[in-house]
Amino acid sequence: LHFVVFNYFSKYLLTNELFILEFLWAQDEPQGFSSILQYYNEKTKKDWKKQTMSTYLTRLQKAGFLKTDHSDTRKRYYPAISRE
Repeated sequence: LHFVVFNYFSKYLLTNELFILEFLWAQDEPQGFSSILQYYNEKTKKDWKKQTMSTYLTRLQKAGFLKTDHSDTRKRYYPAISRE
């Protein structure tokens, strides 16, 4: 089942979007924008600007893959779907 679900998501998500989701699935709590951007840039050896990451996060939210938590002073992101 996991393989089927992964294949389903990978058909509809860009590689970068799937990378972001993989990071968030591995976390125990929602993550802030800066944490996501820093992780992505360190792991991929890229230098994404804030606007680029913001675009990907917005796309994931609009597609229903991400949700945000506003209970803190900053917006925090978490997956709206489980990996399994």
